[in-house]
Amino acid sequence: MHKLKAWAIKVIYLGIALSMVLGLTLVAAPAISTVNAATSAVGIGAYDAVTKLQNQISALPASAFTNPNHKGTLLNKIEAVINQVENGAYNGAINKLDNDIKDKIEKWVVASQQATLLASADVAIASVTNASKTTITISTGKLAGADAGNNSWVWKGIPYAKPPSAN
Repeated sequence: MHKLKAWAIKVIYLGIALSMVLGLTLVAAPAISTVNAATSAVGIGAYDAVTKLQNQISALPASAFTNPNHKGTLLNKIEAVINQVENGAYNGAINKLDNDIKDKIEKWVVASQQATLLASADVAIASVTNASKTTITISTGKLAGADAGNNSWVWKGIPYAKPPSAN
């Protein structure tokens, strides 16, 4: 334990000496708050969660990316996830969000913008996971549910009746 403390003190002194010699300023890293994605996904359908992430990325200026071309590429990847969700390919959508899009956010987006996007990606993953568990077939096609909280599910947009007609 004593050796560990001595080593840590040497590293601190070395950092201070280097900052003085090179004229650098040491700045503390910004705190990153963690979000419980499952709790944040309550009431949010898969399509809505992925579209929210897409809108957040669209709203970023080109300067928020390490390369301005990365914005368009990332939006194309999100569009592919939206297509997967619309076609019920939930496992593929989850895989792409978790192993491709989150990776690109960490590599291509400046650090100050990453936390919000990564939290939204986690909510999208939770929402798509919920959709994979709750998709049902009705007379007009498939309908995906969302977590309604309190150990319950909700299905929105169910067509109950035709609208009134002039006849």
